[in-house]
Amino acid sequence: MPLSVLSIHGTEIALNLANLVLVYLAVWLCWRQLGYRDSGRTRLISIFLAVLFTWIEPARMTIWLGQINLVLLVLVLWDLGRPEHSRLRGIGVGIAAGLKLTPLFFIAYLATLRQWRATVVATATFVATVLLGFVVIFSDSWRFWTSTIIRSERIGLISSPANQSIRGILARTLHTENPPMWLWLLCAGIVGLLGLWAAYLAHRNGKYLLSLTVAGLTAPMVAPFSWGHHWVWVIPLLVLCLDQTLRWRRWWGYLLPFAAAIPLLAWYRSYPDGVVAIGIFMTPGTPLQQTVLQATYPIVYAVLLVVVLTTNRRSRARSERPQRNPAAARTRSEYG
Repeated sequence: MPLSVLSIHGTEIALNLANLVLVYLAVWLCWRQLGYRDSGRTRLISIFLAVLFTWIEPARMTIWLGQINLVLLVLVLWDLGRPEHSRLRGIGVGIAAGLKLTPLFFIAYLATLRQWRATVVATATFVATVLLGFVVIFSDSWRFWTSTIIRSERIGLISSPANQSIRGILARTLHTENPPMWLWLLCAGIVGLLGLWAAYLAHRNGKYLLSLTVAGLTAPMVAPFSWGHHWVWVIPLLVLCLDQTLRWRRWWGYLLPFAAAIPLLAWYRSYPDGVVAIGIFMTPGTPLQQTVLQATYPIVYAVLLVVVLTTNRRSRARSERPQRNPAAARTRSEYG
């Protein structure tokens, strides 16, 4: 409603600038969670990366379509990036889930970590947003919660390549618009549990941003319908890759962020009928190529999941050995 006082062109400019600021805040919050100091250098690098990251498909489509995903990303990063004893920790998750249901997964994440106070705060905040919706627009709220919420096909074909979720993969594999509900729930349940387990292991080993990122990328996997722009948690993933490159201090380490970014770029294709497709998963090809390309984000997620599960098992074994100077080890870990 406040945007209605602006012209359409003015609204576009305002939203584009706001989303660019949100990309910057997301990058900056990631560096802070990784332990980097809030210096002028950190801010300058964050600005540079924010501009670069507008060319990855989730950020590009969020900006182009005026979507809300970057708001949700920053809300959760800010909220769960605070210390566990922070006052009202979880309120950002609750607000994000009230704006869009996908962040509800973070309530399960908090419960998995046994952060009960944050779990209660997030749940109570989400319920408050639902009740507020009924107070403000009762008819729309009633229709959404009683019927619209289960009609995922209202926003597009379930089998569309743009649906980068488990349900989309099942629909394309089985050549149907309505894959069996029991099969989708089973697959989503297994992936959800694996994602929570990987996030738990990363958190237990002190890799808090990695833990959050795994949870953030699990959410669109198990959702009924996930457009490419729902996958904005690849921004923290790319920052993690850059951080790992700095820690390796080897020339070949710089290949990691480039390799991670290639499938995420806003690959552009214009068709003769005027239709524009953005995202590598929209690229045509042979049946085999399409099968792989149309599962681009789930493949990226699967690789991340395997890496986190395998490396954190080894890290846990190392962490069980006594350390002579835990403070020194923590400083090296936080500041590279």
